[in-house]
Amino acid sequence: MLTLAFILPGLVALACLGLSQTVATRWLGLAAAAALLAGGGLLLAGRVRGGLPLVLAEYTWMNLDQRPLALVLRLDAFGWLPALVGLFGGGLALAVLALALPVNLRGFGGLFAAALAAIVASVLGLLSQGQLALPFVWALVALLGFLALRASGALARSDAPMVVLLAGLCSALVLLGAQLLGPLPLAEARVIVAALICWLLLGLLAFGAPPFHLSLQALAEAPAALAGALLALGLPLLGGAALIRFMAAQSVGVPPGWRLAFTLFGLLALFASAAGALGTTRLRRVLAWQFSAQLGALLIGLGQGGQALTAAAPAILLNSVLSTLVCFLALAPIERSAGSDEIAEIGLRELQTWPGALLLIGAASAVGLPGTWGFWPRRWLIDALLESSPWAVAPLLAGSSLLALAFVPALVVCWRREPAAPGETLAGAARAAGQMTSAAALAAVPLVVLGVAPQLAWVGWLAAAQAQLGGTVPPALPGWLAQLACALAALVLVGLPLLLRERMAGESADEPAGLALAAAPQALGTSLRYLAWLGSAGMAFGLGWALLLRAAAATRRGLALFEQRYYLAGLLIAVIVVTLLFIQ
Repeated sequence: MLTLAFILPGLVALACLGLSQTVATRWLGLAAAAALLAGGGLLLAGRVRGGLPLVLAEYTWMNLDQRPLALVLRLDAFGWLPALVGLFGGGLALAVLALALPVNLRGFGGLFAAALAAIVASVLGLLSQGQLALPFVWALVALLGFLALRASGALARSDAPMVVLLAGLCSALVLLGAQLLGPLPLAEARVIVAALICWLLLGLLAFGAPPFHLSLQALAEAPAALAGALLALGLPLLGGAALIRFMAAQSVGVPPGWRLAFTLFGLLALFASAAGALGTTRLRRVLAWQFSAQLGALLIGLGQGGQALTAAAPAILLNSVLSTLVCFLALAPIERSAGSDEIAEIGLRELQTWPGALLLIGAASAVGLPGTWGFWPRRWLIDALLESSPWAVAPLLAGSSLLALAFVPALVVCWRREPAAPGETLAGAARAAGQMTSAAALAAVPLVVLGVAPQLAWVGWLAAAQAQLGGTVPPALPGWLAQLACALAALVLVGLPLLLRERMAGESADEPAGLALAAAPQALGTSLRYLAWLGSAGMAFGLGWALLLRAAAATRRGLALFEQRYYLAGLLIAVIVVTLLFIQ
């Protein structure tokens, strides 16, 4: 049954390629989404019926230096829920992407085939337990993401797909180097330091942390639903799970200085990404920046060890993926209605009440507000910091506040409306937006349910995951009074858009108060642009590339001495040398 969960999406991907020119792309996309949802259902059924771990495949595929290398796909206590989120979340993302396309469009089956294969490969990477298998899966996810971006047609003249591919392949090489250092846990001090360097660099590359955010910005250039699938469910999810496993296995041998390094890099990622989100005027880039900011909190948890590593870090990873996916899926109908994700160019004919509500829920969970799942991982992380690194609590809260301000312009545009043109009908657009919003709402349900009752996550997943990762101290779970307060906060989050709809139903898009409210965070982002530059140092990488080109040109001029006119002279000298050797 578990094997069928991955065979079925593969067959549907082949069908998408073969029927691309004959079947409407929307139907192929819906079939791809259904395959992922069915795979998620089979995975959940296997989890309920059988105990963990469940082995999907296990065999030795090569011997390296008299050491067998096994390919093991195992569904364990830590990896089963991220894998389930990957399948269900990917299915919902592909459904929203399919609904955003015109009904009679054909010829884009390769887009859904590549996106479907990328999501399945990412889930297989979460289940991969064998040494050296993960780097190949990592490179495959990067390649399939590149193919999906190219097949979308939206980035035909952009360098974004190549940036994504190069970043993915470079991180795969770093991961391969880390895996070649030996099986965990490592014992030799020099090997431990080399492994920590590799894994920290891998985390920075996968999370888009400073100075490597350019890869996530490139992914955010894709349409919202596709960007959400590849960004939230791709290499960041895979890298976060791999980092948690490594730090848990090596927790005893990590020097205190390296724990401090992880914490400082996490704080830098949080501040630089929040500043970048404040300074940008495109909604998809705001969401990419906030994803890196959330993963900065994950780096902080990895550096602390103990409860922060075994309980808070997995919960932060799950919340980062879910909240980012919900925000991208909520943005899809807004982007389709406005024709752009540029804040200044968005002019909506209708108030986007329910997409705005979903965006508000995702933003609240990303920031860590009560009533959402994101509140509890942040609280557990702060509890751990108060015991081990109290100095980091204030920067963590300050960075979260900056991140909350970055969401204000994105939320304001959902309740700005332009008057419809005379004779303009919006029924078809409203129906398509309603279908997309319904799919996005399904992804937002866990954020609210787990925000009110985190015991469900603890009993169903986190307790066993913490035990597998070596944790012994459970996090603080709420009593009935705290749950009641969280339920009231969740009701406010859901009811606030309805109140705003009634109040702003007659207001137009040029409302001065709304524009001022949206412009204030951007002004703060302008003042923090140098901090944001640390997150995505594109000019520095461009300068480095230019220096490499100049060095290559100088080397080519040096090698030119041995080409063309000097070729015969070199050949004559070689003949003379060989003749002298024979004479001797």
